[in-house]
Amino acid sequence: MDSASAALNNSAANEASRPRWRLALAIAAAGMLVVLIFYAGLGVYGDTQIVHQPRKPVTLDPRSIAPQYDDVTFPSQGNHLTLRGWWFPGPTEIGGRALILLHGRGQNRTDSDYGFDQIAHRLHDRGYAVLMFDLRAHGASGGGVQSYGLHEQNDVRGAFHFVLSKGYAQGRIAMIGVSYGAAAMLMAAPQLQGIGAMVSDSAYAEAWPVITRQIRKQRPELAWLKPDFAVSTAIRLMDGVDLPSVKPIDAVRRAPSISILFIHGTADDYVLPQNSTQLRAASANPASDLWLVPGAKHGDTIKRNDSEWLNHVTDFLDARMPLRAVQ
Repeated sequence: MDSASAALNNSAANEASRPRWRLALAIAAAGMLVVLIFYAGLGVYGDTQIVHQPRKPVTLDPRSIAPQYDDVTFPSQGNHLTLRGWWFPGPTEIGGRALILLHGRGQNRTDSDYGFDQIAHRLHDRGYAVLMFDLRAHGASGGGVQSYGLHEQNDVRGAFHFVLSKGYAQGRIAMIGVSYGAAAMLMAAPQLQGIGAMVSDSAYAEAWPVITRQIRKQRPELAWLKPDFAVSTAIRLMDGVDLPSVKPIDAVRRAPSISILFIHGTADDYVLPQNSTQLRAASANPASDLWLVPGAKHGDTIKRNDSEWLNHVTDFLDARMPLRAVQ
């Protein structure tokens, strides 16, 4: 009788404990669901802030750069996305030199932060034909996702082919890119081995470390949540962009034939100057060079001394693409 009572009591105790275990499991599952929803929301927020910045409309009158110009459209390589820009013809289409300008993120073909209008005007006066255009998801060009060079490299290649179609030889074409545009240019470099020269100002060696550093800097209250995985996963799933794979430094290593002038401000706290130091070290071309501009901040190198910047850049380009007399 005693053993039967004990068994009965144990059975009753087990039955009583089951609801408590079920409750604990339900609370744990609910907690996990809340965490997953929270991190999913964090990832979506990061996606909107990082790869979907609003466009800046093009308002500059192109005649302030040069009186003769053409509104042009051409396709990005690969997916044939429509890109729009301005073409300023040079003094001659045969034996001349052409320049492609590549703007920063959140800007457009004129890049008022960097002063592309002045660069275009001055180099056009020196005999260059100039192409200024909007990278995808910027200005008047197509597309809706900003991928930090992953897909923009196809826009750069499209611009290069457009200039080739104007009759310019590969070795008579140069590019100047700033920050985001410079990174896109460098990503395209392995497929532009015949190009005359490149000028990279304030570029990042790898995109993801710069982005995560800015997340912590701009939203320090989120740093302890360690949002990197959630944000990168959301961007990959929602927009097909693998930001950790964007590594211009790897592309530079695969483009040893291209002479590249790397420029960076020593006071740049957005993309740290060691990025350009690393990029220069990655270039196997002995004609590549590094110019660190004292006291300049991000994309601010030309504003420190525009005449010095212009002389430095044109000397580099002239050495690789000598000026030829117009026949």
